[in-house]
Amino acid sequence: MMIAAIAAAGAMSLAQGASAYFWESLVSSDQIGSWAYDPLTVSASGGVSQVTVKFTPLQPTVWPGSTQPVAYAVHRYAINCAANTFATLGGGNYGVDGSVVSPAQAAPSQPVQAGSFMPYVVRKVCN
Repeated sequence: MMIAAIAAAGAMSLAQGASAYFWESLVSSDQIGSWAYDPLTVSASGGVSQVTVKFTPLQPTVWPGSTQPVAYAVHRYAINCAANTFATLGGGNYGVDGSVVSPAQAAPSQPVQAGSFMPYVVRKVCN
């Protein structure tokens, strides 16, 4: 019963915002904000791991392409562990009230950059 409930929670849509996840802290910055991931959303197939990550800026901020401040973002990534690359699959940027401010755009594969949050994600999902 417990396993079914955990599996169902992990499979919930990104459209539900951040409340349906079990966030575990990854890293934070005094200048930018904090990142967390949900270990229940990690899946792996063919050397590629997928994971859902939440970013919370220090304060709600109007991002390019948004008309309202973004309070947090929930994005899904695909990580090629052997190549040390990642791609953004999608997700959403959310306002203070939890409504979608703007969708996250899918982005092609790019190298994992030192000094970003992504090396912390890679350490969690590629071990």
